[in-house]
Amino acid sequence: MKIQDTIFRKVYNYFNIKIIMETLVDQGKHVSFSANSRFILNLIRVFASQMVVIGHGLNFFEIGSNLKPPKMPYMQNIAVVTFFLISGFLISNSAYEKRQKGNYVFKDFCFDRTVRIYVTLIPMLLVIVFLDLVIIYVFNDAYYQNAFRLDVFISNFFMLQDSISLSSNFSDFSLLGNTSFGSARPLWTIPVEWWMYFIFGFLLLYNTEAEDQKESSKNLKEKIIGFIIFLGSVLFLAIIALGPRKRIKILLLTTWIIGYSFMLLINIRNKHRNYSFIRPILLFMIILGFLFFELTNIIVIIFLVLIEVVGIFLYIFHVNSKSRLGIILVQLEIKIKNILGNLIEKLSSKKKILFFFVLISIIGSTIRILVMKVAYDPLFILLFSISFYFIILFFNSCSFKIPETIIKIFQFLSSYSFVLYIVHYSIFIVFLNLVDYINISSTFLFFLAFIVINLISILLSLITERKTGIFKKKLKSLFD
Repeated sequence: MKIQDTIFRKVYNYFNIKIIMETLVDQGKHVSFSANSRFILNLIRVFASQMVVIGHGLNFFEIGSNLKPPKMPYMQNIAVVTFFLISGFLISNSAYEKRQKGNYVFKDFCFDRTVRIYVTLIPMLLVIVFLDLVIIYVFNDAYYQNAFRLDVFISNFFMLQDSISLSSNFSDFSLLGNTSFGSARPLWTIPVEWWMYFIFGFLLLYNTEAEDQKESSKNLKEKIIGFIIFLGSVLFLAIIALGPRKRIKILLLTTWIIGYSFMLLINIRNKHRNYSFIRPILLFMIILGFLFFELTNIIVIIFLVLIEVVGIFLYIFHVNSKSRLGIILVQLEIKIKNILGNLIEKLSSKKKILFFFVLISIIGSTIRILVMKVAYDPLFILLFSISFYFIILFFNSCSFKIPETIIKIFQFLSSYSFVLYIVHYSIFIVFLNLVDYINISSTFLFFLAFIVINLISILLSLITERKTGIFKKKLKSLFD
């Protein structure tokens, strides 16, 4: 009877909403990344940014048919999903870290995000203006001329592109309903992320008071302004999300939230060091399954419920090598050892289990996208996000050292990813127009364009993206 009472209490605690929410709503903590996990985050960011460039380049020059539909999914779409996942993970972690240090309020968060984005966006919009003038008036390519207008520029400046339209005539001057500016087609994703920033920041930091803002009148003014920004962000995000690509934008917003949730879950796991961290993960997965509910995904929800049952078992009884489930895991572990050898032998038992989950989640997401050939697919995003989660957990727990030179190389390559994302499309169009003047193969021109795009992005980042910290300090001193 005592054993049954204990099991009943554990099951009750497992599903106790109050306990779950107290676990998820972490007060001011953040994830401390190891050098390995920081490296893998930079590595993922580099691959994602280059995948966008390569994917668009293959389409422009009509090469690499085996690397795009119908044989493969668009790699640039996978990269966009990756960007939103990393953004949700890192932005939320940074905000939690600064809040934990104290004296960090919502206006500070707004300042940080605004400087981070606009220090790069404003100069790059001017670069797009120059490139489009060359494309339209030098090469006589008017394909994107309808998007090369003042109102479209202004709407892109204020993050209102790709929103619902209030005008039936595309030629009318309007800040809503416009497309991305000029030839910079990838700009449609930025406002989705931008308005999400401020909603998240408000919910996290609204009740936080800075040490120099104890005066009630000043603090009230800050709160009123913050609340107005929040309401405006909700309104504009709705206007953006309900515009073109509505389903894709909602999936990307969900991906951002998943990244944020996984940051919390990693912190939960680091705090408790037992199987209780499985509880919020699996419950979140089931909730996500119902949010993505489609007839084709019924089997997914059933699978998640089965995983939850396994999670209850692990939570109540724990896994040991003498139990039946433990024996199965040990057998799988032996097979992995035979494949990977010395690497696995150097890891602790917990790291081996993590690595096993890494392999399973990567295999699952790979199979899904190879079958569906679509990156904006709910199940792929779910499996891909789980892969990301276990990869970060694994590298954050590993003690082996990655050579400093390799770390610095990928840190550098990730330092100009935002510039690269904005300008690469327009530069590709310039090179595409060169085909009429230069008698060289499309493949060679693609590789030449790829190198030039990266070199130009590096040079532009030297005065923009990589100088964000300096601009932030100078602007901070002006406002303080």
